[in-house]
Amino acid sequence: MPENTEVKERVTSPQLHDGVTFDSKGNTVITNCYQAVVGKTGAPLYTSIVKSLSQMVGVDFAHIGIVAAPGQIETLAFCERGSTSAAVPYQLIGTPCERTLSKGFCVHLDNIQAHYPDDELLKVYNIQSYIGMEFKNSTGDVRGLLCLYDTKPLQKPVGDNLFQLMTLFCERIVTDICRHKAESQLEELQQALIDRTHKNATREIATGIAHQISQPLTALMLYINGCQDVAKKNNVAIEVQTLLQKIKHQATRCLATAKEIKSFLRTNELVKSRVDVKAVIRETVELIRHDLQKQAICTELELTEEASFIEADRYQLQQVLLNLIENAREAFDSRANSAKRITLELKRAGQKLILRFSDNGPGIEPSQLERVFEPFVTSKAGGIGVGLSLVRAIVTAHGGQIAATSSESGGACFVIELPVR
Repeated sequence: MPENTEVKERVTSPQLHDGVTFDSKGNTVITNCYQAVVGKTGAPLYTSIVKSLSQMVGVDFAHIGIVAAPGQIETLAFCERGSTSAAVPYQLIGTPCERTLSKGFCVHLDNIQAHYPDDELLKVYNIQSYIGMEFKNSTGDVRGLLCLYDTKPLQKPVGDNLFQLMTLFCERIVTDICRHKAESQLEELQQALIDRTHKNATREIATGIAHQISQPLTALMLYINGCQDVAKKNNVAIEVQTLLQKIKHQATRCLATAKEIKSFLRTNELVKSRVDVKAVIRETVELIRHDLQKQAICTELELTEEASFIEADRYQLQQVLLNLIENAREAFDSRANSAKRITLELKRAGQKLILRFSDNGPGIEPSQLERVFEPFVTSKAGGIGVGLSLVRAIVTAHGGQIAATSSESGGACFVIELPVR
């Protein structure tokens, strides 16, 4: 079945754990406490959690921290007697937090310092009681804890209501941390692609300019040679012949420089590794999913179930896909289209992977099909015509080939073949 990246967001009201029963008073308190953090993210979320939780339980201190390095906790939020404040660096060894991370949950209703005599912070703040709960994601790379401290013994036993609320908050915290982490990684990847795009585009433009300069220089050399022959046959003054020789020397230098520039720029070292092309396609579409949705473009993926691993430069393959998608997006802008669609099909044929990229836009003029990959050839207002030229250069560097045709819907279609090594 085709994979459709058009996502319909569904917003639901916050819910507590299904199947958990609270007494009416506890349910009201927990619901109010949980409502206080709804719609918040990042630092405002963590701050609201520690303030709400400390006020509800009636403790002096509340703390959210993550394991930043072995034996160390990095504070995300710290509440001291109703006010948030900067927390001091916290070492794990010999502390109740260390036990929390090893057991998942830790409670000391009184006399906690007797259990952890080496914890200096317990003495500094005169802490007598402690409740801590661990949180972590499924892979374990995000791990931390939510803790409550008090300078007096906790008189009330820790019941299901508090346990469930802390569980809910821990789930919110780890989900938020993971989301921000994913967004940060996505931003880093997008920036890397932007940097690579600028570098590749600059290289392609310079290569195209060098190529364009080489042609008239070559013609100029032929004319100079002809002039020299005529000058010798007609005994033209030696001064003129000397000038012609100097002109030829400088033209030769220019032609050699242009060839060196082309050779240097075309030597684009690929950082190859074992790459799953299906994963690259999904990842690239996800990178710009938001932009596609804003433009009301539906993207369909029809990916082979067979293995799609090749030796390739991951960033360069993403560059190919991004350029083709951008080419389609710009084409859609040129006309009103009630149903904008991009389709990426990947299949394996023997020792080749075949990627078919098509859209239902205005398509490519038949007269331009043979020239779309040439540098500086473009039909777009304000375009410079290096996007598809760069695509072909990358595909060729990977030992593949690309062709442009018209799709069945009348739009553009690009077929890329890549060798499976």
